[in-house]
Amino acid sequence: MPRNAVSGTCSRTKTGGYVAGDPILSSEVNAEVDDIITMMTDSASRSGKGAMLANLAMGGFKITGMGAATANGQAVEYAQFIAATSTPAFASGTRLLFPQPSPPTGWTQITTTEANDRMLRVVNVTGGTTGSGGTGGYGYGGSASPILMNVVPSHSHTFSGNTTTDGAHVHNVSDNNGGTLIFPLSNLGDSSFAGNHQTGSAGAHAHSYSGTTATNGSASNWTPSYLNLILCSKT
Repeated sequence: MPRNAVSGTCSRTKTGGYVAGDPILSSEVNAEVDDIITMMTDSASRSGKGAMLANLAMGGFKITGMGAATANGQAVEYAQFIAATSTPAFASGTRLLFPQPSPPTGWTQITTTEANDRMLRVVNVTGGTTGSGGTGGYGYGGSASPILMNVVPSHSHTFSGNTTTDGAHVHNVSDNNGGTLIFPLSNLGDSSFAGNHQTGSAGAHAHSYSGTTATNGSASNWTPSYLNLILCSKT
């Protein structure tokens, strides 16, 4: 009988087979030979003759000894599959920030000076180019962080302006101690007087003022809340 469609097994057409002395009947012999031809036709050729006519159920077994696929429609061997699916999503040298204590697998932490205590600056031009803050090719700015290190550069402020016009008025001048004040007058030598005196009236006028504040340093605390990130490069 032909191959069983479920189990794939074959059985004899003539029950019990042939026994010596039995007459040869063409109907029996031809039926068995026809079954053999049918089963051979349905078998896979080792030399690749004929295509498969249906899906092959492997029953939990493996197809071994495969060659590497080189075109569409070919089965992919295990090594090719692993290589394709493990291709990194980031090219080597890609830099990213990670909010974790150590770099993830496949990444190396950058520990140069310009990758420590830095603020972020977003630009609309080329980023990651050589800067003045370090030697790694991406540092900019000074050597300290005013916010993270709680320092403000020494500085001062200028100011200027005018008083409001207060109408005609005079100014009092006093030695404050009942003594004698001495004023140097151009070409006239020194003029001295004691007690309280007033300047002459100059009509309605204002006074200008300007100057520079004293140089000052850091406030008590400039440090904001922050999150420590590490800068890593894809290996």
